[in-house]
Parts: sequence; structure tokens; C-alpha cells
Amino acid sequence: MSIEQIDPAKCIGCGTCAISCPADVIRMDKESKKAVIKYREDCALCCWCLAECPVGAITVLPYNTSPLFISWG
Repeated sequence: MSIEQIDPAKCIGCGTCAISCPADVIRMDKESKKAVIKYREDCALCCWCLAECPVGAITVLPYNTSPLFISWG
């Protein structure tokens, strides 16, 4: 799974998703006072943001959009 979007029409700007994200992927935009995805590639796929959002503004895909890196070391 990977965080895909935060719907600005649904987001109430509570900041719960930003607080719950252990990878610091979500930040609060100072101008709009709403949550935005800042570092999508750092998503840890934990889905805490999805579980904690009180209004269902977050969309998480059922697959990872990040490339898989394999170490042959």
C-alpha cells in the first residue's frame, strides 16, 4: 500500500494524520491549513494516517508505487 492523496475538500485541517505518521510523510500546509503529502517516497505503508483520519480524506492504494530495490551485496 502507498499513500496516494489527501482530499482537500474533505480535510478539516485537524493534523491528526501528520501527528500519527511515523515517517513524517504528511505535513500541514501553512497557507491552506490542510494536510499535504510532502514525502510520498518515504511512506512506511503503515496506514496509521488512514486509520486516524476522522473524515476519511486519505486514499491509500492497495499496492506500492515505489520501486523495489534489491541489494545483491
